Formats: sequence, C-alpha cells, structure tokens
Amino acid sequence: MPVDITIRDVNAVRVKLFYLEAASIMGFEGVNLEACGGSLCGSVDVRDFGDPWFFLDIIGEGTLRIGDLTYAVFNYGGEGESRWVRVRPGKYSISLSLSPVRMFGERRVSFNGAYVVYREPNLFEFILRAKLLLDVAEAFNELRLDYLEVLNRALDVISLDSVASWQLEFAVRAHVVEPPSFVRSIFDYYDARELVHMGPPNFDDLGRAARDALKVLKDGIEELRGRRGRRGIVYVAGHAHIDLGWLWDVDVTREKVRRTVINVLSLLQSYPELTFLVSNMAYLSWLREGDSGLWRRVKDAVKAGKIIPVGGMWVESDTNLPGGESLVRQFLYGQRFLLKEFGFTTEVGWLPDTFGFPASLPQLLRKAGIKVFFEHKMYWNTINKFPYSVFLWEGIDGSVIPVINYAT
Repeated sequence: MPVDITIRDVNAVRVKLFYLEAASIMGFEGVNLEACGGSLCGSVDVRDFGDPWFFLDIIGEGTLRIGDLTYAVFNYGGEGESRWVRVRPGKYSISLSLSPVRMFGERRVSFNGAYVVYREPNLFEFILRAKLLLDVAEAFNELRLDYLEVLNRALDVISLDSVASWQLEFAVRAHVVEPPSFVRSIFDYYDARELVHMGPPNFDDLGRAARDALKVLKDGIEELRGRRGRRGIVYVAGHAHIDLGWLWDVDVTREKVRRTVINVLSLLQSYPELTFLVSNMAYLSWLREGDSGLWRRVKDAVKAGKIIPVGGMWVESDTNLPGGESLVRQFLYGQRFLLKEFGFTTEVGWLPDTFGFPASLPQLLRKAGIKVFFEHKMYWNTINKFPYSVFLWEGIDGSVIPVINYAT
C-alpha cells in the first residue's frame, strides 16, 4: 500500500532548525559584570574554540562596548531582538549601559546575564542561512513550496541523534530560532540535571554534515533561479525607524540615535557589504553637533555609500495636519542640510510611518527633487485594502511619482 509522505511544513522546519541550533552549542561561559558608575563592567577572555558569540540576556535595550567596538543591544520579546554579537578570540574589556526606557515607553529593564557561546561553525552558518530562507518562505506564498523543498533536502542531510539537556536548556534562553512550546515546557517539569541520559552530539560529524547541507542549500537556490528565471534585482539595506518624540523624552531619542549609528559603524567592521538608511536629517544634525569624531566617521561612511540619507525631510513628518508651507519647509531644511554637509540631495522619498497622505504630496516631492517615494502604512488598512505594491501616483496638479508600498 503506498505511503503518502509529505515534506516538512514551515513549523516543522523551524522545529528541526531549533534542535540543530541547540546541538550547535559546543559550550558556553558566563561573564561576570559588576556595577561601575551607571554601567555594568567586566572583562572576558574569549577562547579560540569553535565560532564564538557574545550573548546578553536582557529585557529592554542598551549600549554594549566590547573592546574598541560599540553595539546596540535590545530585546522586546515578540517585537524583535538583537542580543548576539560575534567576537574573535582574545581578551576584551566590556561595559553595558542599559536604557531606562523600553520600546513603548515602559520604565523598566532587566539584566539576567552575559555569556560567551561557542558554536560549531558550519552548523551555525547553516542555521542562519536556512532561517533566512525560511523567513522568506513564510512571507511569500508564491515562493513557499519551492523554498520548503530546498530546505527539506538540506535538512535531510543532517542527522541528529542526540542533544544534551544543557544544550536544550541554554538554547531555550539564548536562541536565534524560536523554540517550540513543548521544548520550553520540558524545563517547567524537569531540572536539566535529571536528564542525564541526553548527551551532546558528535560535533565533527555534525560539522561535516552541515557543510554538505550548505552545498545542498546553495545548489537548490541556484536551481530555482534557473527554473524561475530572472525576476529583478533586490536591493537590501538596513534601517532603524526611530520616532523623534513618541513615548519618551527627546534626550532618550538622542541616545537611541547615537547608539544606533555607532552600532552600524561597528557592524561595518565585520560586514563591509552592509548599507544603512538614515531618514531624519535632524538626527544627522544632532550627530554633527554632539561628537566631532563620530561625525567624521559618519561623513566617511556616507561618502563610501555605506550610510545613505533618504527622505529629504528634516524629520519623518505627519502629512495630514501640516499645511503645504510646513511640508515645503521640511524638504527645504532637510535637502539644504544634505547639500551643505555632503554636496548632494536625496532623490528617495521616505515616509513609512505616516498615517495617510494629501493629494498634493506628489507635487511637493517632485519639486523637492524626489524621484521615487517609499511608504508602508497603507498595508495597515484592515477594511479597504490597498491593491498595489508598486504604482504611479498622480497628484492634483498632474505631477506623477513612482511609489513603493512595501510590506513588512
């Protein structure tokens, strides 16, 4: 009698990726941080073992300094997180300055530990690449089945016959792939020391299998590219949407901006292919006024095309309540700042968080030198769904501008 065998769906792929992520943990060490002024300070000696990463178990956000580099770290639960920093072997001084204000203005933050986590290099690279592909498969219906087939073929290459209880317990706390609820619940009923029958896998075997799985993943994507044909070019850039004054004071915004830009400059040390968009010219003005050394680094990054100013407005403005004169001045002050500081104006309009637009905006964008307009909020409509993601918008005076109505 024939057996109906189906491939793993999105959830099943995620479950196996979590188990593989747990299995990739070759070891971890706690890092002692003690109060020093308004921060937490310490030092760490990172061993030359596997692929080392620094992990912060925090709720909230803060500024992490490891040696000469500074990073933004945060954890907002379901709203996103950035708690992992790749480190190289060596001795480092560490400081962590926590912000008292969280994403939605909550005045609370918690620090629950810092760790150096050593990963099996090939396996963790596979997990990161496979998770990215899974995220794309989950987001796009038309690509889902093809991507799931590639992921299944790659996952079939890696056999996993054992994961130690200490690996699972730590992965529930510190993970890239969200753990399934039934794994979380194990440690509601058992102490990891009770699960002594669960031993770690053979890391050499896992590393070899992961190297083969990476090739399957790469070959599968190439095969899909050939079968589906060229669909266009995707340009990917980082961005941090930071409201100038939302649920916190402006001095908190200043620190968020500074922390975010320094984080980008640190990431560029390891990932030179990174590009990052800045969409409030007022923020660039703050950076210029506050730290001459940092401003020089920002200007160098802009010149190199790594930090890209967009929007052309002084701030990401509301466009419903302000009059035309106010909007004109937004573009006047923003574009004039760019011209003075960098010698150019931007051609990219950028208002992802504005709740609706006036019919005169195409005219204002065009007269401000904007050639394409990016927005997002029309995807939030729950009743009158907007039907287009790319379209030409004609204003009341006949001005026409291409619009990208992008989803997240």
